[in-house]
Amino acid sequence: NILSGKIPFTGHMETFRASSFSGNPGLCGDPLLVKCPDGYSWKAGPIKEEEVGVDDVHDRWFYLSIALGFAAGVLGLYLILAVRKSWADACFGIIDKIAHRFLNNHHLEKAARRTRDLH
Repeated sequence: NILSGKIPFTGHMETFRASSFSGNPGLCGDPLLVKCPDGYSWKAGPIKEEEVGVDDVHDRWFYLSIALGFAAGVLGLYLILAVRKSWADACFGIIDKIAHRFLNNHHLEKAARRTRDLH
């Protein structure tokens, strides 16, 4: 995570061991052996624009591209099925067969369990 600053060691944070904060050399305070300089305090707040790293920007673009790809896929499929009625009938026909097969198997398994329980 590459965190830095004083660890707010109150409440739920008291349940963490020092090993939980490994890999973050910028952290200080309890439960770590690294003591914070005098006057150093923990403060919560929004991250400033200049503190945002290159990885954060890449992460944002990554998630944005996933969301746009998902939306394009769903909308594309919807538009194709809306325009091509024969394709929609074929697609939903296959879905109906699968659902029917699943529900019939489920129904038959329930009936078999009931007859086993009766005997």
